[in-house]
Amino acid sequence: MQFHLIHTEVPSLSLKKISDTPLVNTENLPQTYTLKISVFADKDNQKIFGVLFSLSLEHHQEFILEVEYLAWFENNKDLTDEDLNSSFAYINAPAIAFPYLRSFISLVTLNSGFRPAILPTTNFVKMYEDSKKRVKV
Repeated sequence: MQFHLIHTEVPSLSLKKISDTPLVNTENLPQTYTLKISVFADKDNQKIFGVLFSLSLEHHQEFILEVEYLAWFENNKDLTDEDLNSSFAYINAPAIAFPYLRSFISLVTLNSGFRPAILPTTNFVKMYEDSKKRVKV
C-alpha cells in the first residue's frame, strides 16, 4: 500500500469561551481531551480514503473546543475492506495527519485570543490496540 496525504478539511468546529475572567495561573488546571478516529472510503473514488479525527478539548477552564478534522489520503491501488480496517489505516495514516491537526488547534485557539492549546503527542499503536480489545469484549 503506497499512499499520500492529499487534503485536509474541517467539517465542523465549535469554540466556546468558559470564563470571562482571564486566568493568570493555569499550571494546576487540567487540559482534558478526548480523541476518536474513524476511517472510511471515498464513495466516488476507490483509491481515496479519509481519516476523521473527532476531538473534544477543555483547555484549562478557559474554553471548550470541539472539532471534526478530516484528512484525505490517496492510495496507488483500489482499497479493499481489509485495507480500510487494517492497522495501517488506523495507525500510519493518523500519525501522518495528526501534526496538521495539532497545528490547526494551536493556531485557531491563538488567533481566537486564547493561549494556544497544544495537543500532546499521541500513541496511535496503543489507541488501535485498545480499540481492538474493546471490540473483542
